[in-house]
Amino acid sequence: MHASSNQFGGGDLYFHPKGSACMLSVPHQFHDQLTGKIGKALFNTRCQVMVINTEHRNEPSPDLYSMDYSHRPSGLHAAAAQAFARRYPASHLYQIHGFNQDKRRTAHGRLADFIISQGRQNTPALAQLGQCLSKVSEHTYQYPHQVSELGGTRNVMHRLGLPAGFFIHIEISRPMRERLVSNPHTLEQFALCLI
Repeated sequence: MHASSNQFGGGDLYFHPKGSACMLSVPHQFHDQLTGKIGKALFNTRCQVMVINTEHRNEPSPDLYSMDYSHRPSGLHAAAAQAFARRYPASHLYQIHGFNQDKRRTAHGRLADFIISQGRQNTPALAQLGQCLSKVSEHTYQYPHQVSELGGTRNVMHRLGLPAGFFIHIEISRPMRERLVSNPHTLEQFALCLI
């Protein structure tokens, strides 16, 4: 499904019924380089639904809201998350982001390959994801306990009334994003962590 205009942020929604009951969100494919490729590969091997932005987060907006998918309270992205949560309340929405290690202030932030969070809460699912991702990279950290930077605390997903623990925010360093797109085994390991 393709949004017919950039009103409400635009976007594409992909669906295949044989995938696992999980959802992927790629809100910044043009800004967080390689996240679009990673999201599409994960969708092809893992999750039933993926929503991906079609407008750059810094584009001028036709309405009062930013074009940044992770901050827009309405549109295809938000509606898909709410619908999927109603259908599969015990599943997860994994939102894929990128970050620059050189811009981190803390030692863990500069070393991190993955920073995972659920905003201000942490559920057993986040701990399980962290354990699994630590097999892909020992530099996997949970916000806010192991690293205090990033974390998606202002993400619109927290204001949509989604079930507790449904939304999981995954930040990926540039070197790890490059590794994921160039090494199918690493990408497969990552995909298997999304349950």
